[in-house]
Amino acid sequence: MTTTRPTSPDPPPGPTEFATGDPERAHAFLRTTYVDHTIRIRGSQDGFLMRHTQYDTGEFAVGTLEHTMAIEHHVEPLGYLLVGRLLEGRLERETADGALRLSQDDMFVFASPDEPYVVRWEDVKLQLIRVNLGALVRLGEAAPASTPRFTDLRPLSPDRARQLTGTLNWLTDDLLANPEAVAQPLIVGAAARILAGTVLRTFPNGAAAEPVAPHDSDARPAVLRRAMAFIEANAETDVSLGDVAAAARVTPRTVQHAFRRHLETTPGAYLRRVRLDRAHRDLVAADPGRGDTVNAIMVRWGFANPGRFATAYRATYGQSPRDTLTA
Repeated sequence: MTTTRPTSPDPPPGPTEFATGDPERAHAFLRTTYVDHTIRIRGSQDGFLMRHTQYDTGEFAVGTLEHTMAIEHHVEPLGYLLVGRLLEGRLERETADGALRLSQDDMFVFASPDEPYVVRWEDVKLQLIRVNLGALVRLGEAAPASTPRFTDLRPLSPDRARQLTGTLNWLTDDLLANPEAVAQPLIVGAAARILAGTVLRTFPNGAAAEPVAPHDSDARPAVLRRAMAFIEANAETDVSLGDVAAAARVTPRTVQHAFRRHLETTPGAYLRRVRLDRAHRDLVAADPGRGDTVNAIMVRWGFANPGRFATAYRATYGQSPRDTLTA
């Protein structure tokens, strides 16, 4: 019996949609899309409808599920993070630790990735967010080379829930709506780590402990030079904080401290600065007559939002990206 969701090496570039009035087809689809499980129908099948829409990048997926039947799912361990937001209907989650009853707009984790669970719902509409565990490993923070264990399946606070909602809005409005951006591995990889980190900060878990801060003597100029050189040599790839730290031969926290101490910035901000410079060079060398566009160059260097890219570009170079391209 499988415990992980099958993934495709080449996920579709746009949203996938599935709808059926057949409960058996609906069950088969959910088993294939999420994880193996058994069901117990608790209500009438008359007028049944299931509709599922999902953006799947391969690293993470954001989707919406509408399901009209009263049903009980007995679910095997997922092997990945699955977060839900109840938009309509009634839903109850149950694990060995107890039951969780959800109300409209509640956000929750279905279970720790290695735990089975039972979910009961009736006439629901759900937002579903999947994050692969590989994104956690590449966060570069204190933990998650191991499976995170959630000590509470509700958000730490309403403010943390709003932050996660803001991240999801950014993903759907800026990234997933831009097919060229979704096709860029460095954008998708960075977005997956942002989403994974936001989820870990939103829900109490064993991976959220703050590591001990490094001492100033650890953040030597040589550490900074190695980190900067690695970023500049690999700016076109999906660079994580863990990658930079490994190249600098120190911990991720020490890399962060070195950038703050010597440059008053962060490794991520420095990476964005380098990529903005590379985008500028490409715009200068581009030829609109050959079909070069601002959007293609922008996403090539990891920028998914045209408005934010244009603002950062103008602040640095004193003109719009389009003016540079057509000069």
